[in-house]
Amino acid sequence: REEGYMVNGRPSANGKWNYLYITDLQQYYERLNRLKGMISLVGLLLFMVSVAVSFLISVRVFLPVERILQLLEDPKAFYDTSRMEKEHKDSRNELKYITSSFLESYSKQEQNRKELTKYVTSLKEAQIALLQAQINPHFLFNTLQSINFMAIAVTGTDNDLCAAIGMLSTMMRYMMEVDYNMVTLEKEIEYSKAYIGLEQLRYGDSLQVKWDIEPQLMECRTVKVTLQPILENCIRHGFKNMKCGGNIEVKGKLENEKILIMVRDDGVSQDEEWISSMNRELEEFQPVISRHIGIRNVNQRIRMLFGNEYGLHILKVQTGFTVVIWLPVLREEV
Repeated sequence: REEGYMVNGRPSANGKWNYLYITDLQQYYERLNRLKGMISLVGLLLFMVSVAVSFLISVRVFLPVERILQLLEDPKAFYDTSRMEKEHKDSRNELKYITSSFLESYSKQEQNRKELTKYVTSLKEAQIALLQAQINPHFLFNTLQSINFMAIAVTGTDNDLCAAIGMLSTMMRYMMEVDYNMVTLEKEIEYSKAYIGLEQLRYGDSLQVKWDIEPQLMECRTVKVTLQPILENCIRHGFKNMKCGGNIEVKGKLENEKILIMVRDDGVSQDEEWISSMNRELEEFQPVISRHIGIRNVNQRIRMLFGNEYGLHILKVQTGFTVVIWLPVLREEV
């Protein structure tokens, strides 16, 4: 070795020759320094990449967690339907899925709260209307009883007038019982038959009603005043353009663990557009508070008490009008 150079030797394979490697030390140290610099540069780059990756992980993980905590503290501030739908579509990130699910759950809670408020308001209005309507029926009921006694005193025995007053009194007594809003199907049918009896005073034998209710349903409970408004609808609208009355069939049976009641008449039918429009109204919750108790009113009271899977539906038939009533199977409480 001489100063400024590095000499390395190695014998050949057959041992006859020696190979010498002479390297300039200045060039050697220059290459060594360049290698150290490259290693330092690569290390710096790796450090910067690791910092960037750590930052991205923080953004992807910790910021969504913070957002979820903010959602828990003040969900209404983050309630944004468009953001909820956008995040719900991109559910690859579990945290985004949690956020989307939370917003969706909050949306349903808000909707349920609004519907509950609407139900409570409607019930209060209905209760007030019922209490107000109770005043005149008491007076009319007492008056009917006085008229009935007067009719018996004149003829000395019961007559057709007494029978009519008796049927009307039965209806009045039924309507004035406001301590409960549910009755057995048997009582509801009794009330409806009293109404039909009064209508037959005008129509005579031309108005016929056939009752076909399975006996085991008679003790099941239903909403008070369910059948009579539908029967009245058949007579007032189905038979309004007919010179005489018509035929009505009321059929009740169990089907799919529910009570199915069908009220069918052979009067004037309605077009498909009207039936479709009416069924859409019955599917939606539309408060009906008025003096008239019709199909919408019956449907609303059933859905409010038993849920949206029950209620009324109208079927299109060749002749007449058919209303389907779905009720739960509820036995009379002892």
